[in-house]
Amino acid sequence: MNPDRLHVLLIGIDAYDGDGSLQGCVNDVDAVQGILLDRLGVPAPRITRLVSPRTGAVHDTRIEGRVPTLAAITAELARLAGAEVAPSDRVFIYYSGHGTQLVLEDAEGRRFPREAILPKDKRRGPKRL
Repeated sequence: MNPDRLHVLLIGIDAYDGDGSLQGCVNDVDAVQGILLDRLGVPAPRITRLVSPRTGAVHDTRIEGRVPTLAAITAELARLAGAEVAPSDRVFIYYSGHGTQLVLEDAEGRRFPREAILPKDKRRGPKRL
């Protein structure tokens, strides 16, 4: 794998606007980022970091992070699905944070789940664990 042809999106959310804050998700992103930079030699400009750490937490700042709002996450996903990424490139997306699930039922009564990640600016979803 050529690290220059890798596109990375790292998302870690500890502090949520709509309750349910976590501990350790941004630490997870720090660990993955360290492996990408230090062991695999991925250039820092190939890595996008969307993080929401808890107040006062200390984290790896080699790559500047932006807030992982719904708008920021969807914009990054659209970018990764766009012309910037060649067919032979690799995309790596890592997410650590809350998720949610909705169970749907089709016309024949079969039930199936639809899962989603929750951005920092969620208003509903998991409460404090």
